[in-house]
Amino acid sequence: MYPVAEITVSLVSNSTSRLLNLSSRGTAGRGDDTQIIGFVVSPGADKQVLVRAVGPSLANFGVDNPLSDPSVTIFNADGEVMGTNDNWVASEVGDAIGTVGAFALDAGSNDAAIVMSLPAGSYTAQVGIASGSSGVALVEIYEVSN
Repeated sequence: MYPVAEITVSLVSNSTSRLLNLSSRGTAGRGDDTQIIGFVVSPGADKQVLVRAVGPSLANFGVDNPLSDPSVTIFNADGEVMGTNDNWVASEVGDAIGTVGAFALDAGSNDAAIVMSLPAGSYTAQVGIASGSSGVALVEIYEVSN
């Protein structure tokens, strides 16, 4: 007979806890190769989020076969497009990248990034390719506002 171990688990609740960043790395491309990340904005005031689809800049970190030209589209739970981006522009997202502590994107790269305000609800960030073939992409979602 083996001894029985007793394990006690205590759950600690902290109402100020929240997720500030979500990221996933995988292969992205067209059709069934679209990379899809789900996320939820909690009830209350709208949240400003930064969503990035990083491909070309991954080469700086030694990633083989980075997605050459990612695009990112944000959908709500009803399937409506909330925003989309292909080829980020520093003036639109540069401040947000610094605020959340994300690594810098190469200037003029084909990476995609969008900053937007979203109301409470469920969303998906879908990453595909604007041009080229499938490759490795990093999808990141940051809460910009507190």
